[in-house]
Amino acid sequence: MTIASTATDDIRPDSGTLFGHPKGLYVLFLTEMWERFSFYGVRALLVFFLSQRFLFSDASAFGIYGSYSALVYIYPLLGGILADRYFGYNRSVMYGAVLMVMGHIGLVLQELYFKASGSAELLGGAGSIAQNLFYLSLAFVIAGVGLLKSNISTMVGKLYPRESQMRDAGFTIFNWGINIGATLAAFSCGYVGQTFGWEYGFGLAGAGMVIGLIIFIAGQKFLRGPGGWADGKPLERLGTRKTLALAAFVGFSILVTWQLLPRVEILGYIVIGTVIFALSRAMYIGFKELNRIERERLWCALIFWSIWSTYAALVEQMGSSINLFNERLVNRHFGAIEVRSAQLIGVTSLLLLLLAPFFVWLWGFLDKRGRNPSTPAKLCFAHYALASGYTIITIGTLWPDSSGRVNLIWVLAMYLCFAVAALVVGPIGLSAITRLAATRVLGFLVGLWMLGVALGSYVASKIAGFSALSPAEGATLQNHEILAHYQRFFGTLALAGIALAIGFTLLAPLMKKWMNGLK
Repeated sequence: MTIASTATDDIRPDSGTLFGHPKGLYVLFLTEMWERFSFYGVRALLVFFLSQRFLFSDASAFGIYGSYSALVYIYPLLGGILADRYFGYNRSVMYGAVLMVMGHIGLVLQELYFKASGSAELLGGAGSIAQNLFYLSLAFVIAGVGLLKSNISTMVGKLYPRESQMRDAGFTIFNWGINIGATLAAFSCGYVGQTFGWEYGFGLAGAGMVIGLIIFIAGQKFLRGPGGWADGKPLERLGTRKTLALAAFVGFSILVTWQLLPRVEILGYIVIGTVIFALSRAMYIGFKELNRIERERLWCALIFWSIWSTYAALVEQMGSSINLFNERLVNRHFGAIEVRSAQLIGVTSLLLLLLAPFFVWLWGFLDKRGRNPSTPAKLCFAHYALASGYTIITIGTLWPDSSGRVNLIWVLAMYLCFAVAALVVGPIGLSAITRLAATRVLGFLVGLWMLGVALGSYVASKIAGFSALSPAEGATLQNHEILAHYQRFFGTLALAGIALAIGFTLLAPLMKKWMNGLK
């Protein structure tokens, strides 16, 4: 198999810099910020919407949430391949944004229809029009993220020379935009959706994506290189027949996803099958198409991918099991003010915003003194931070207040540990992938990186199932019994985090060797 290369190799835009970084970084920063606002706006509300609007059980809500999260990160693998071969990165981002806007419009319409039809929709069950429109709308969002997410990250990587010391800082700044979007989404969409109505929360999230699309279109001049578009094949070269075929393929993928979302029992086969296909393709490329140094760097990237996937399995509890824990057992009052559970999911991203400048300074400070930890050491540290977070919340369940609820400070401390882990594994890991990847498979490997979240999200939904309470248990168990249940659950996750951290630490010397001089 021949892997099509992009039209240019590490072409940097010639539109100048701002604060030491290409101006195109800030266009991509703002586009991604609003895309993440859109995505996290839906994510913050999803479990609550499913359990409170459609009256799904814990297990069913976790299953749908896991399907959504997994498929959102399976599609970037396909999006990366389409961008590498046909669309180019720029147009893939644009088309993805349009699909996401369409999906959010559908989410608003299904809620309006649900309210107009009344209780008949609940009696219709999984076959109801509102539920089918809901799943179809999510399918559009998923396909849009698939085209946008990996390719906008690839565009960030192509702004910098492969050996540039500014690359890590650039990805950290880009990641800061992600966290601004996530924070705004949780505190605005989460509050609006739970307070005024689901359609307002979903609509607000969709409005953010519209803003992101406008910014991306307006900033095109900052994404051009000396030879024209710096992101791959322009669409005009495809021809009408191939363009229509690709459009039909994307449409077919949306229809398949629409039917797949409620069928969570087969999601595992799809996730595992996709992972096996992707890893097999990576192995084939490594042995058949790369030289020794490129091949060893690919093997190192696959270990980084394993760290990222297991990180996702642990941290994705925030949107499922931890969300319902916060709703049921956490004292969320600040004086007379009650924080909505959907808003708490934004605490980690808010902490990321506050801590990101410190980490940007820290890496530069340590690098100047020759004490900057290696990339493998940084990534291993993320699991130690996750384990610390789960240890803290486990301890918190041992000291509830007089009402049988956990003090919010324990939850905030857990989220602080999660934020530290995210600041290390997110920007540093993605930067390393774009540095390690051979140019002709860059889009594929960034898609594989996103696929790691799909695998982690699927595993996370299975893990969350161990925290699920049946309707009967939720109605009859006392708070102290439910606390004991969550105590065992979080304690097990803490032990799992420690075991993973130690295992990857033992592999750190091999990872450093396979990086072949890259830091």
